Amino acid sequence: MNRKLLLLSLFACVVVATSFIIFTPVPNPTAEINTHDGNAVTSDVSSSTIPKALASYDFTNDPLSTMTPSSKPLELRAYRAVIRSKLTSRGVVLADFSNALSIEFDTGGVKPHKGVAYDVKFESEDPKTEIPSYLGFTFNYQAGEFSDVSMLGLPPQHPLNIVTALLAQFSYFDGIHSLQLPDGTHTYLYDINGNQVTREKATDSSSSASYATLSERETWNLTLDASSFPSQLHSSTGKTVEMEGSELQLEQEITMTPIKPDALILAKVSFGAGVNAKYKVAFNDTAPAIEVNEENFMETLVLFDANPNLDTAQALGLFLVNQGWGYVRDLLSSDEITDSMRSSLIFALERSGEREGEYLLASLIEDDSLGETDRLRAIMSIVKMGEINSQVALSTLQNMLDHSNSLLGQTAMLNIGILGKQNPRMTSDVTAFLTQRLSSEGAGYNELLAISNLGNPEMDSRVLPYLDSQYADERQVAVKLLSRNPDMQPTLLKQMLNDEHPSVVKAITLGIETNSQDLQLTESYQAQLRSRLDEPDILAPTRDLLFMFLANNAQPTALNKSTARKMLETQGVSESTLTLAQQLLKQ
Repeated sequence: MNRKLLLLSLFACVVVATSFIIFTPVPNPTAEINTHDGNAVTSDVSSSTIPKALASYDFTNDPLSTMTPSSKPLELRAYRAVIRSKLTSRGVVLADFSNALSIEFDTGGVKPHKGVAYDVKFESEDPKTEIPSYLGFTFNYQAGEFSDVSMLGLPPQHPLNIVTALLAQFSYFDGIHSLQLPDGTHTYLYDINGNQVTREKATDSSSSASYATLSERETWNLTLDASSFPSQLHSSTGKTVEMEGSELQLEQEITMTPIKPDALILAKVSFGAGVNAKYKVAFNDTAPAIEVNEENFMETLVLFDANPNLDTAQALGLFLVNQGWGYVRDLLSSDEITDSMRSSLIFALERSGEREGEYLLASLIEDDSLGETDRLRAIMSIVKMGEINSQVALSTLQNMLDHSNSLLGQTAMLNIGILGKQNPRMTSDVTAFLTQRLSSEGAGYNELLAISNLGNPEMDSRVLPYLDSQYADERQVAVKLLSRNPDMQPTLLKQMLNDEHPSVVKAITLGIETNSQDLQLTESYQAQLRSRLDEPDILAPTRDLLFMFLANNAQPTALNKSTARKMLETQGVSESTLTLAQQLLKQ
């Protein structure tokens, strides 16, 4: 795997569960096509107090407990962490590996506490990367939270920086808390039940412009020992992201289980400032050359279809480019070529890295004799060729906008925005085209999605009128797009008070909280929010969203607590909102 793809694969694994190291991502824009985000909206409310309920928990039969509630907490602890990661794109496996390491630390004595990472077995690493047998780090710990982790000068690209993210995942809190993780701020609602802690995602505030999250799921369960210290973790995360113009599927599991500590390990390392700066990081830039010819083409295609990889995709693409359009069209029309193989052929053209590959994809898109599925695949592939892309791609997509097949036309419009985002040389032309298109009769939802995918703030003034659209889906896309611009915050706050539709209100709250720094709601605006919440005709989901926005972004004043009490007495309030109201009253 070459350097760029390795960086992409490993950085994407950061995105999955924010448990892998940060590599400097290739700066590249992303597409945001899915505008119906299902995440609830909360942030910036935290508490690290261990609940009194734990004091009454019966640890007598707890198999993980090594002490009684009255005994002195252990100071020396050790754990084995295993991280299993898989990254795929359109069926192509980009990365599939299992990494493991042991962590031991001492929470007694003077802060900062000392810890050691050892017994490291990383399948994902280049052998030339220096992995020491024992690597020291320091940290603080209080009431369930690991904080202030220092890797003592370890280079930021070194894989053992995973320790910082693992300790963040190993932390727990009482109620709502925001964690700063490698890919941004994540807000969770923690629930403690005896010696078990679970959490649910409340909202994200991604700090990266290199990807867009399309969907995600997570299960997270932490077991505590008798002293309420984290003992065992199991986390499973799945995420679909848009990155470098490609849709990536990521799966990751993290387990941390207690092992027997060894008091001698801490004595094996130095904890001086900058002591870990000496460890070098290497990448494997070489890959075996693959040559595809007429004799081995079908065999290579069959093998690639069964076990795809990017190097073979490029080799197949180069072969197809050299053979020309007639050869490619005959293959796509052949009864001997399966649907999966046709998808592989189109992907190979995308990965060819040749201008002729763009021409072939353009011909495929415009050929009415070919199937809809293959033409849709070609539309999505032609915009992902990076520096190869030219006016050929743009004009081809423009020609498809008024096609009798509306799905082809809609997909072409969305991908025009992606094309302008992917290739800076195309941004000006795409912006000019979308500006003209938006002013034409009948423009609306699809054009707004394309503008959102383009991500050019020059279009904001053209989008503003759509805040008054009669269609909620158009207003939703418009507010999501405008929320990226801090200057639009007053406009969106006003829109949030006046819009009835929960999907629009949700897009505003999420957008403002994601893109605003140190959000402060004025007393006047808080009063307007409270007044809106008291209106009898407000929809229940809209009421929940507005209350969460108020609770998470304003001080727990007497007036706001009064609103929280009203929420507890109101019919139809969601469980998460009731929990948030109770949390506010406790502050």
